[in-house]
Amino acid sequence: MVSPRSLSSPSAAARLEAWGVDAPVPPTESDRVRDWLESGVPALTGRPDGPPLVPPGAAATSAIGCEAAFAALLGIDAGRSWHYLLGARAALTGWQRRGPFSVGGSCRAVRCSDGFVAVNLARAEDVASIAAVVEADHVAESTGEAWHLLDDWAAAQQGDSAAARLQLLGVPGGTVPAPGAWWVESDAHGDAHGSPVIRSDLVDGPRRDEAPLVVDLSSLWAGPLCSMLLGRAGARVVKVELAARLDGARRGNADFYNFLHGGHESVVVDLTDARDHGLLRRLLKRADIVVESSRPRALQSWGIDAFDVCRRTPTTWVSLTAYGRRFPDRVGFGDDVAMAAGLAARDGNDEWPLPCGDAIADPLTGMHAAVHALASHRAGGSRVLDIAMAEVVARTLAGSAREAVAVAVDAAPPPRAPAPTAAAATAGKDTETWRAE
Repeated sequence: MVSPRSLSSPSAAARLEAWGVDAPVPPTESDRVRDWLESGVPALTGRPDGPPLVPPGAAATSAIGCEAAFAALLGIDAGRSWHYLLGARAALTGWQRRGPFSVGGSCRAVRCSDGFVAVNLARAEDVASIAAVVEADHVAESTGEAWHLLDDWAAAQQGDSAAARLQLLGVPGGTVPAPGAWWVESDAHGDAHGSPVIRSDLVDGPRRDEAPLVVDLSSLWAGPLCSMLLGRAGARVVKVELAARLDGARRGNADFYNFLHGGHESVVVDLTDARDHGLLRRLLKRADIVVESSRPRALQSWGIDAFDVCRRTPTTWVSLTAYGRRFPDRVGFGDDVAMAAGLAARDGNDEWPLPCGDAIADPLTGMHAAVHALASHRAGGSRVLDIAMAEVVARTLAGSAREAVAVAVDAAPPPRAPAPTAAAATAGKDTETWRAE
């Protein structure tokens, strides 16, 4: 067991409470603001012609807490650097605040008759689906047209109804809670120190101290960040992608992709090939930790059942989804999930909710996942860890300041770019090696 006294951040032990560590005292207001400013997130939050905004809640402090908890598990001294990861992608891409849109330009709030819904048109299929959402007689020819259709339609809708319609048709979106509130569907709603993880223990086993083999089936940001942090702690990481659907992040910023995947092995499988089905089964049998970000139904279509894998071999299965396995059909990405969880800034000129930082639910969830994955591996045995991004964000809002604070431009430094890393492996570079093993 890790002693709370070994944790350097007041919020660190909350990350380990599920593993026998007492919950700490919440951070002070001065900690919260200092940590946000250091992270670079306020520089990314607000309107381009307005001041930077310190977001509500204590997500930056929570990131530092995760770092301290991770270091305690490793028996090393903690630094103060994980909160910089919240702005890492924006630092590499050069994105800046552009409220009411997210810094990446795909997410913003839409006004309804009784409030707002956050909508994320991150994929071409989301833009195409808006015609069905609003029951238009033609498909939007551009993202701009899709936003116009949404604005006109949503004005006459109640927020919950609009969000339900979006979810029904697979468009990432959710109701933005009123100022000062957070995601109300949380099982532990209002618990500032509770774990955001639903833990299903399946098989007992002895404590394990060896470096784990991590099989990473995830994509984009949260899961790969979890695997990257485990890799930096000594884990061997194998990234597995489907031949028909490689990680979409490969098409994004190359430096950011290298940052997440440099030094990892790459396996690509074709699930129409029986040999590759066998390869995937062998990889999962060998894995100590599996990280994935797919809906359970998608995994089942590949012939994978997390609980079955964990019952057969000592495995920690880390399931990262927008709203948890209890809501298997809900989709969401970092910006819309954070806003729907309650992490939104309002600049005082109006009540329009603005995204905070860059897809902040993603890196925040990846950090929490890394801590719990390592703690679970060390504990031994097998279990499934169900981690919802909305739950992670909601915990950072409970028991903390819930209004954004405007600051001077020179008081809000830009986010820091991570140090250059080795290039990520080309897709499938290690497939034949693993077939031979």
